Amino acid sequence: MQGFKNFGKYFVLPIKIEIEANQSWFKFLITVRKDAGLSHNKIVKYLGDNKVAIRMFFAGNITRRPNFRGKKYRIYGELFNTNRIMNDTFWIGVFQRIGKE
Repeated sequence: MQGFKNFGKYFVLPIKIEIEANQSWFKFLITVRKDAGLSHNKIVKYLGDNKVAIRMFFAGNITRRPNFRGKKYRIYGELFNTNRIMNDTFWIGVFQRIGKE
């Protein structure tokens, strides 16, 4: 994560990678910080305009999805974090075989 240090003031990034875990990184999760001075939508548009494919994080507050309209469900608390994930988080795809060359 050394190369990403300077981006920590703009984005919430993974904190620790366990080398022994043999992880398969097929995507990289990014959450825009509220105090970043950047707009999630502008970042996503910029990346798309520059041929960087992203995917929105599906879950978040699923009670705000259209298929929940008119349904009965129970909410515990204000769902602050789920709303934040829904509005400020996206994935960038990662291909493991890309090398320096």
